[in-house]
Amino acid sequence: MAYSPGEANSTVVVKQLRDLLPKPGMTLARDAAGGTGQVGQGSD
Repeated sequence: MAYSPGEANSTVVVKQLRDLLPKPGMTLARDAAGGTGQVGQGSD
């Protein structure tokens, strides 16, 4: 998941996913992106 650590709504979603995903045995792979131009870089 690419997210913007400077935006409160992004960090809330990351926290919620970190809490919920272990229940069905899943993990969250995340990478911070400073803007849309960095999303491709973070997903490589």
